[in-house]
Order: sequence, then C-alpha cells, then structure tokens
Amino acid sequence: MNSRSSLLIPPYKGKLVDLVVEGKEQEELIAQAHQMPSYRLSFRSLCDLELLATGAFSPLRRIYLKDVKEIIRKSNEKRGG
Repeated sequence: MNSRSSLLIPPYKGKLVDLVVEGKEQEELIAQAHQMPSYRLSFRSLCDLELLATGAFSPLRRIYLKDVKEIIRKSNEKRGG
C-alpha cells in the first residue's frame, strides 16, 4: 500500500462497486435500452443514477424496482395523473 492509498477511507463492506460497462457489453445494453420504456428524470435523480453507476453508493448495485414504482406513482399523483 502506498502512502496515498493509506490515507483513503476504506470502502463500506470492503469493496467498491463500479457499474460502468464498456465495449460489447455496453453496446448490447444500449440496444436493450432502446426497447425499454423511458422516464423523465429530475436533475437529482440523474445525479443519483450517475453516482450509483460509478460506485459512489457502494456497495449498492441497483435501484430497487419497488422503490422506482413508488417514486413514479408519487410523481404522477403530484401531476394529477
């Protein structure tokens, strides 16, 4: 361990999660995404998604669908839908 890494706080539960994909896997996921419904995200939600993808929320690896459905339901209620 070098002197710089010894100054870092250890990640929660001992490992960082990096969900960024590249190459063929990225191309496949983009193709799949074009077949999925789209949602308009607030700036805050977009930031949370980026933080999740880059490991800032380690060890979380996903947004739980139950939570997303509840957020969409509340958003629709606010808009009168």
